[in-house]
Amino acid sequence: MLRNKGLVNNFDLVEDISDTASEVIHGGATRTFDNPVTDSGKRLDYCLTWGQNCGFDVAKAYCRTKGYKILVEERIETNLRNTEGLDGWVCDAGDNFANCDAFDFIVCGT
Repeated sequence: MLRNKGLVNNFDLVEDISDTASEVIHGGATRTFDNPVTDSGKRLDYCLTWGQNCGFDVAKAYCRTKGYKILVEERIETNLRNTEGLDGWVCDAGDNFANCDAFDFIVCGT
């Protein structure tokens, strides 16, 4: 497995998004991203950095990069062969399918 332990260069995105879905419940628009991918077309890794800041923070940052203000829901998919973090680092598990995790879906809202 090879991973680039690069620093997150868009951490400000994580702090900028509301932690509540109340705006969505009260009529805001939502969009579901099934099997979300990075700009290079690889599945979005579940962590911002190698095994750290996983799940919620990544999904919030992803919503922000797509122009949405809040994260509504997200779900993990485990044991994938190849994923990529928001800042370009790559998880490549080769043939063992053991260590790369990505999002099954992310629901973002306005």
